[in-house]
Amino acid sequence: MEKDLMDYQTIIKFVYSHFNPVFDKEEIKIFGDKNPHYASSINKIFALFPNAKYLHITRDYRDNILSNLKFEFGSSKKSLLAYRWKESILKLAKLKIKYPDQFFTLRYEDLVDKPSELMESICSFLEIEYQPDVVNFHEKKDQVLSNFPEDKLDEVLKFQ
Repeated sequence: MEKDLMDYQTIIKFVYSHFNPVFDKEEIKIFGDKNPHYASSINKIFALFPNAKYLHITRDYRDNILSNLKFEFGSSKKSLLAYRWKESILKLAKLKIKYPDQFFTLRYEDLVDKPSELMESICSFLEIEYQPDVVNFHEKKDQVLSNFPEDKLDEVLKFQ
């Protein structure tokens, strides 16, 4: 009996399609994940999803280092954190030169200063309709927190 097998890309899409959405979605068109550590594996991710579009959010290296110092799983060595920041920028720069239409780069500081304007540009890049509510995600905090088991909420809230 032959088994139906899924490839790794399909499994990843399946997992992401089962996350509880914060905003109502008529149909899932795109998947996304914000994890700065993915930059160190971007070549592997790009190989899995060669036609994907990537949002590259940069942050001032000093703020990046200070932010990373807060996490227990990160290094406490500022020089190592600075090195990792620089390496991720260089690794992404090579891919962006080779595949410029697949990357949208923005500064975190600009996103904080003018979220609506940048979200409109991001949506245009992703070829999805801009929903003004997306910049009001903080109004759905209780709904987001309801997705976590109560015994894990303290862990989640610790990083806010």
